[in-house]
Amino acid sequence: MKNILQILILSLSFPLLLSGCADTPSEYYEGANYVTFNLTDAAVFDLTEGEGVLLEVNMSLPREEDTKISFKLEEVNAREGVDYVLSTKQVIIPKGKQVGELIIQALEDTEENFESRSVTIRIIEVSAPEELVIGYENGTVYSSLLVNFRDNDCPVLLSERYRGEVVQSTFGAVGDGNHVFPARLEEISNGVYRFNNIWGDYVAYLTENPEFSGGFPVTMDFRIDEQGNVTIIDAQMVGFEDVEILVDEMEAIYDPCEDRFLIHMVQVGLFSDDPYDIYTEFTP
Repeated sequence: MKNILQILILSLSFPLLLSGCADTPSEYYEGANYVTFNLTDAAVFDLTEGEGVLLEVNMSLPREEDTKISFKLEEVNAREGVDYVLSTKQVIIPKGKQVGELIIQALEDTEENFESRSVTIRIIEVSAPEELVIGYENGTVYSSLLVNFRDNDCPVLLSERYRGEVVQSTFGAVGDGNHVFPARLEEISNGVYRFNNIWGDYVAYLTENPEFSGGFPVTMDFRIDEQGNVTIIDAQMVGFEDVEILVDEMEAIYDPCEDRFLIHMVQVGLFSDDPYDIYTEFTP
């Protein structure tokens, strides 16, 4: 007999800069500033009886306190404890750590008259501390949150770098004409890629001198070899030289399931010594 667990996993989307309290479960986050992310782009996993899916939550930087991540499930034709079980009700990443796990496991069918059955569960919301949003606020660089789902040993990379529309630069003044340059990733030759504006939705502004006030998009060319190693070929930034020093590290993570790469860069900004993580994924 087969017990098929179909899990519709959805990637995250939310604004870049957030504040205040969101409508999250009070028993988890009472009195704290948390945000809820609505999920889109379903991915389906088929599991036989007794098998499960490992949900892996990664933070780009460790925090000085425990981090609690909550997931809201929608049961379509499944009942917890009857058709499936969860390893935990809430993912807790301990202080100083960066990874947490949640396992959703299909239970064996004990009804002899069932030849097969389908169990469908949707993860429709994720709640997390607002500090995990990538962005700048009052000169502070925040950490990022990346959610991966693993079926056996095969990673499924669902999310790009989390980003949203920024109406005004954090370092700009109201009404100064600041705007956002979109990030683009393109292949310019065989195995060579160009990341146009590696700062993504955020651009730097120098407002002390109006003559130099404005956005400074960064372009980086890099090569990926068959092992997924990244070599930076060239980097340019309008108005600045030696932009290579801005990037601390860069990696390409190959996903054999989908035949695509997750590009991860750790960059130090011009206005802060704290690292700024950038994620994007693409199929070469």
